[in-house]
Amino acid sequence: MTSTDLDKFFEGAFDEEEALAEIAENPGIETRFSRDFFAAEFEDGTRIGVPLKLTRELYADVTERFDDPFDQLEALLIALGLEDELGKIPDDIRLQAVFVERYFDALTKVQNASLGK
Repeated sequence: MTSTDLDKFFEGAFDEEEALAEIAENPGIETRFSRDFFAAEFEDGTRIGVPLKLTRELYADVTERFDDPFDQLEALLIALGLEDELGKIPDDIRLQAVFVERYFDALTKVQNASLGK
């Protein structure tokens, strides 16, 4: 940002709630899932897909070895031979956080639906 851009940025009142609502409305990623598959499309048009169908052993191994959800997803993708998909995730911590949270949220929802919950 140039100093002119910063000057414009600080013109007028700041409404934090409005800024956060705008971000929430368009976080830069759209996600969808089905019984076995999770997909994301990032704001630059990049699309990636990740299976939701995992073995108990793989899931247990990954969650026991790693506490951080980012590390868990990375280990899952590597174990599934999906390093190419891992490389497609934008290097933006905001987008990565949304992607990881939505993936594990979708996994939980699919598991619960399978249990009739």
